[in-house]
Amino acid sequence: SLLPSERIQLEHTIKLARRRDLRNSLMVETGYRTGARASEVLSITKKSLVTVVDERLVNGEIVRLEAKGIRFKTLKRNRRKRDEKTGELIPIKRQVNHWRTVIVSDEFWNRLIAYAETVSGPLFPISYDRLHEIWELYTPSKGKTFHCLRHTYSKRHYSLSKDLQALKHDLGHASIGSTLIYAVVETPLEDRKRFVV
Repeated sequence: SLLPSERIQLEHTIKLARRRDLRNSLMVETGYRTGARASEVLSITKKSLVTVVDERLVNGEIVRLEAKGIRFKTLKRNRRKRDEKTGELIPIKRQVNHWRTVIVSDEFWNRLIAYAETVSGPLFPISYDRLHEIWELYTPSKGKTFHCLRHTYSKRHYSLSKDLQALKHDLGHASIGSTLIYAVVETPLEDRKRFVV
Protein backbone atom coordinates (compact mmCIF):
# COMPACT_ATOMS: atom_id res chain seq x y z
CA SER A 1 0.00 0.00 0.00
CA LEU A 2 1.01 3.63 -0.27
CA LEU A 3 2.77 5.30 2.62
CA PRO A 4 1.17 8.50 3.98
CA SER A 5 3.71 10.66 2.12
CA GLU A 6 3.00 8.74 -1.10
CA ARG A 7 -0.75 9.21 -0.60
CA ILE A 8 -0.25 12.96 -0.28
CA GLN A 9 1.90 12.97 -3.40
CA LEU A 10 -0.68 10.94 -5.37
CA GLU A 11 -3.55 13.19 -4.26
CA HIS A 12 -1.52 16.22 -5.36
CA THR A 13 -0.70 14.62 -8.74
CA ILE A 14 -4.36 13.75 -9.33
CA LYS A 15 -5.48 17.27 -8.44
CA LEU A 16 -2.94 18.85 -10.80
CA ALA A 17 -3.87 16.46 -13.62
CA ARG A 18 -7.63 17.13 -13.52
CA ARG A 19 -7.48 19.97 -16.06
CA ARG A 20 -5.07 18.44 -18.55
CA ASP A 21 -5.83 14.73 -18.13
CA LEU A 22 -9.39 14.42 -16.80
CA ARG A 23 -10.14 10.85 -17.87
CA ASN A 24 -6.94 9.34 -16.55
CA SER A 25 -6.94 11.34 -13.32
CA LEU A 26 -10.53 10.19 -12.63
CA MET A 27 -9.57 6.60 -13.44
CA VAL A 28 -6.68 6.59 -10.97
CA GLU A 29 -8.74 8.46 -8.38
CA THR A 30 -11.52 5.87 -8.72
CA GLY A 31 -9.10 3.10 -7.83
CA TYR A 32 -7.79 5.16 -4.92
CA ARG A 33 -11.23 6.09 -3.53
CA THR A 34 -12.97 2.71 -4.01
CA GLY A 35 -10.34 -0.02 -3.79
CA ALA A 36 -11.67 -1.41 -7.06
CA ARG A 37 -9.60 -3.82 -9.10
CA ALA A 38 -8.20 -2.51 -12.41
CA SER A 39 -10.69 -4.61 -14.39
CA GLU A 40 -13.57 -3.22 -12.30
CA VAL A 41 -12.48 0.38 -12.85
CA LEU A 42 -12.36 -0.26 -16.60
CA SER A 43 -15.91 -1.64 -16.59
CA ILE A 44 -17.57 1.44 -15.02
CA THR A 45 -20.34 3.02 -17.10
CA LYS A 46 -22.75 5.86 -16.39
CA LYS A 47 -25.22 3.25 -15.12
CA SER A 48 -22.64 2.27 -12.48
CA LEU A 49 -23.02 5.67 -10.78
CA VAL A 50 -25.94 5.28 -8.40
CA THR A 51 -27.74 6.90 -5.49
CA VAL A 52 -28.29 4.56 -2.55
CA VAL A 53 -31.41 5.24 -0.47
CA ASP A 54 -32.12 3.88 2.99
CA GLU A 55 -35.05 4.60 5.28
CA ARG A 56 -34.97 4.05 9.02
CA LEU A 57 -37.46 4.54 11.78
CA VAL A 58 -35.94 6.89 14.36
CA ASN A 59 -37.99 8.00 17.40
CA GLY A 60 -41.23 7.20 15.56
CA GLU A 61 -40.27 9.14 12.43
CA ILE A 62 -39.00 7.86 9.10
CA VAL A 63 -35.56 9.21 8.32
CA ARG A 64 -34.41 8.98 4.71
CA LEU A 65 -30.68 8.65 4.08
CA GLU A 66 -29.05 9.02 0.68
CA ALA A 67 -25.49 8.37 -0.43
CA LYS A 68 -23.70 8.39 -3.78
CA GLY A 69 -21.83 5.34 -4.92
CA ILE A 70 -20.28 3.30 -7.69
CA ARG A 71 -21.82 -0.08 -8.42
CA PHE A 72 -19.37 -2.86 -9.29
CA LYS A 73 -20.08 -6.34 -10.59
CA THR A 74 -17.92 -8.87 -8.82
CA LEU A 75 -17.12 -11.97 -10.82
CA LYS A 76 -16.47 -14.95 -8.63
CA ARG A 77 -13.82 -17.28 -9.89
CA ASN A 78 -14.95 -20.76 -10.75
CA ARG A 79 -14.26 -22.85 -7.70
CA ARG A 80 -12.98 -26.39 -7.81
CA LYS A 81 -13.70 -29.40 -5.67
CA ARG A 82 -11.80 -32.62 -5.19
CA ASP A 83 -13.28 -35.74 -6.75
CA GLU A 84 -13.84 -38.25 -3.93
CA LYS A 85 -12.82 -41.25 -6.03
CA THR A 86 -9.86 -39.97 -8.05
CA GLY A 87 -8.69 -37.12 -5.82
CA GLU A 88 -8.32 -34.75 -8.77
CA LEU A 89 -9.66 -31.19 -8.77
CA ILE A 90 -12.81 -30.67 -10.83
CA PRO A 91 -14.18 -27.22 -11.71
CA ILE A 92 -17.62 -26.42 -10.34
CA LYS A 93 -19.52 -25.19 -13.37
CA ARG A 94 -21.55 -22.33 -11.91
CA GLN A 95 -20.00 -18.90 -11.72
CA VAL A 96 -21.70 -16.61 -9.24
CA ASN A 97 -21.79 -12.87 -9.84
CA HIS A 98 -22.97 -10.25 -7.42
CA TRP A 99 -23.18 -6.50 -7.26
CA ARG A 100 -21.74 -4.23 -4.63
CA THR A 101 -21.90 -0.47 -4.21
CA VAL A 102 -18.99 1.47 -2.78
CA ILE A 103 -20.01 4.82 -1.30
CA VAL A 104 -17.96 7.85 -2.42
CA SER A 105 -17.99 11.53 -1.56
CA ASP A 106 -20.60 13.73 -3.23
CA GLU A 107 -17.81 15.91 -4.64
CA PHE A 108 -16.06 12.98 -6.34
CA TRP A 109 -19.35 11.46 -7.53
CA ASN A 110 -20.39 14.79 -9.09
CA ARG A 111 -17.12 14.97 -11.02
CA LEU A 112 -17.63 11.39 -12.25
CA ILE A 113 -21.22 12.16 -13.33
CA ALA A 114 -20.09 15.32 -15.17
CA TYR A 115 -17.44 13.30 -17.00
CA ALA A 116 -19.89 10.43 -17.70
CA GLU A 117 -22.14 12.90 -19.54
CA THR A 118 -19.34 13.41 -22.08
CA VAL A 119 -18.82 9.73 -22.98
CA SER A 120 -20.91 6.76 -24.03
CA GLY A 121 -20.18 3.22 -22.91
CA PRO A 122 -17.36 2.62 -20.44
CA LEU A 123 -16.04 5.74 -18.70
CA PHE A 124 -12.48 4.52 -19.24
CA PRO A 125 -12.45 2.71 -22.62
CA ILE A 126 -8.85 1.55 -22.57
CA SER A 127 -7.06 -1.77 -22.23
CA TYR A 128 -5.80 -3.27 -19.01
CA ASP A 129 -2.21 -2.79 -20.25
CA ARG A 130 -2.87 0.87 -21.06
CA LEU A 131 -4.26 1.43 -17.56
CA HIS A 132 -0.98 0.15 -16.14
CA GLU A 133 1.01 2.43 -18.46
CA ILE A 134 -1.04 5.40 -17.26
CA TRP A 135 -0.56 4.33 -13.64
CA GLU A 136 3.22 4.56 -14.19
CA LEU A 137 2.73 8.30 -14.86
CA TYR A 138 0.81 8.77 -11.61
CA THR A 139 2.51 6.41 -9.18
CA PRO A 140 4.38 8.20 -6.40
CA SER A 141 6.94 5.37 -6.19
CA LYS A 142 8.26 3.19 -8.96
CA GLY A 143 7.49 -0.46 -8.41
CA LYS A 144 4.06 0.21 -6.89
CA THR A 145 1.28 -1.35 -8.97
CA PHE A 146 -2.28 -0.15 -9.51
CA HIS A 147 -3.33 -2.92 -7.12
CA CYS A 148 -1.58 -1.08 -4.27
CA LEU A 149 -4.52 1.38 -4.42
CA ARG A 150 -6.74 -1.50 -3.26
CA HIS A 151 -4.47 -2.10 -0.28
CA THR A 152 -4.31 1.62 0.47
CA TYR A 153 -8.10 1.93 0.36
CA SER A 154 -8.47 -1.13 2.58
CA LYS A 155 -6.07 0.11 5.23
CA ARG A 156 -7.67 3.56 5.29
CA HIS A 157 -11.19 2.08 5.41
CA TYR A 158 -10.35 -0.34 8.22
CA SER A 159 -8.38 2.20 10.26
CA LEU A 160 -11.43 4.53 10.18
CA SER A 161 -14.24 1.99 10.60
CA LYS A 162 -12.73 -1.11 12.26
CA ASP A 163 -15.57 -2.90 10.44
CA LEU A 164 -14.37 -6.02 8.61
CA GLN A 165 -17.86 -6.85 7.28
CA ALA A 166 -18.21 -3.43 5.62
CA LEU A 167 -14.71 -3.73 4.16
CA LYS A 168 -15.49 -7.27 2.94
CA HIS A 169 -18.54 -5.88 1.14
CA ASP A 170 -16.67 -2.93 -0.39
CA LEU A 171 -13.91 -5.20 -1.69
CA GLY A 172 -16.38 -7.78 -3.02
CA HIS A 173 -14.92 -10.69 -1.09
CA ALA A 174 -16.82 -13.94 -0.55
CA SER A 175 -14.69 -14.83 2.47
CA ILE A 176 -13.71 -12.70 5.45
CA GLY A 177 -10.35 -14.50 5.30
CA SER A 178 -9.54 -12.71 2.06
CA THR A 179 -10.45 -9.39 3.68
CA LEU A 180 -8.11 -9.98 6.62
CA ILE A 181 -5.15 -9.83 4.23
CA TYR A 182 -6.05 -6.24 3.37
CA ALA A 183 -7.08 -5.20 6.86
CA VAL A 184 -3.69 -5.50 8.50
CA VAL A 185 -2.89 -2.16 10.06
CA GLU A 186 0.75 -1.75 10.93
CA THR A 187 1.74 -0.55 14.37
CA PRO A 188 3.48 2.84 14.18
CA LEU A 189 7.25 2.74 14.69
CA GLU A 190 7.10 4.83 17.88
CA ASP A 191 4.74 2.25 19.43
CA ARG A 192 6.89 -0.67 18.28
CA LYS A 193 9.99 0.94 19.84
CA ARG A 194 8.28 0.78 23.25
CA PHE A 195 8.18 -3.02 23.03
CA VAL A 196 11.90 -3.55 22.35
CA VAL A 197 13.26 -6.20 24.71
